[in-house]
Amino acid sequence: MRSSYAAAFVPEAPRLRRLLLALVAAGVVAVPGLEAQTVYSTFGPGDSYRSGVNCCDQFIVQYSQWMAASFTYAGPSGLELERVRFAAYFYAGGASNPSASFWAGSDIGSATFIESWVLAGYTPNVDQIFSLASVTGNPFLTGETYWLRLATGIDGSTGAWRWNDQGILGASASFDQGTSWQSFPEANALAWDVSAILTPEPATMTLLATGLAGLAGASLIRRRRKV
Repeated sequence: MRSSYAAAFVPEAPRLRRLLLALVAAGVVAVPGLEAQTVYSTFGPGDSYRSGVNCCDQFIVQYSQWMAASFTYAGPSGLELERVRFAAYFYAGGASNPSASFWAGSDIGSATFIESWVLAGYTPNVDQIFSLASVTGNPFLTGETYWLRLATGIDGSTGAWRWNDQGILGASASFDQGTSWQSFPEANALAWDVSAILTPEPATMTLLATGLAGLAGASLIRRRRKV
């Protein structure tokens, strides 16, 4: 993308400049640095995970058993939460009130709440990958541990968070609606991933805006000269 930007700003390429302006105005061209990237995943190739009717390929999520998965961020600074995904299913009727939430901290029991989602409109009794877009854009801190937690708010409601198929281990569970948590480091890890975007620095945004404004002004001047 950067090479195409460079070509678009060459004075001897008026057609490319006009094309860039049109694409930006239409929202087709993305600002450099805003491409989403996966920062953690237990999914296999093609988003694979352990699915099917086997009871031992999942952890039950219900009113008396909430589940959580974690990872420690080791990437660079400047990345912000863009989306979380996980493989699960929920029954119809009783499980009409499942939720997911994202937390930060070394221990899920004392972690800091970041964001939550109420799961609605899903197909019941079907394995699927839930994709939840972030509205907070929480910045990731190198060395910090982040958690995704699944819960249901209705007594007797039931669902299941599927296991990963990559041999990754580690999960946590609460058997008292999140009051206390237990770690199971030898258990199969849950299938989920986290993606982030790199927010451009203010100087980059200013430079891009200045360049686009200059191109727009030059185009307007040329049109007036032709009149």
